Amino acid sequence: MKTFSRGGWVFGFTVILCQLLVAPAEAFNLTGEWVGTIACKAFDGTQHRLPSVGAALKITQMGTLLKLRIEDSSGVRHYNGQAIDDTAQPLRMRSVLIECRSTTSLDNYSEVVHVAATSGFRMKAKSILRSELGDITTCRWTFQRISTTNPMATGCP
Repeated sequence: MKTFSRGGWVFGFTVILCQLLVAPAEAFNLTGEWVGTIACKAFDGTQHRLPSVGAALKITQMGTLLKLRIEDSSGVRHYNGQAIDDTAQPLRMRSVLIECRSTTSLDNYSEVVHVAATSGFRMKAKSILRSELGDITTCRWTFQRISTTNPMATGCP
């Protein structure tokens, strides 16, 4: 029977202790300021493209919860969402966002956004919304992060 020397036990104990004390790496985090474009197609009986618009996006992520503020030529909108890390690819994540004015009856303004982000600095999303006018619009968002500073974005009240 083989026994460990005192030095072996100390080394092994030190390795285990270090593993327990090291905080796990933070999961993919979208917090920061982003700039990009939104390109949409609307359907109101016939499909037509809408002009692409530049947009500024602020995101605050707390764990898996997301709060977003987006500003473009149509004004300011706020969203709440949830992020899910891609366990197979650690530099990717997905999330779903709900625009704060959305209604469950879908007879007024409602918007849902599916986000796919990669490498921490690029994001693509697709939103589907039904506007107050009764049309259905799908939009593609393309953003790039310009700052990782927390903008303290406010989501839905």
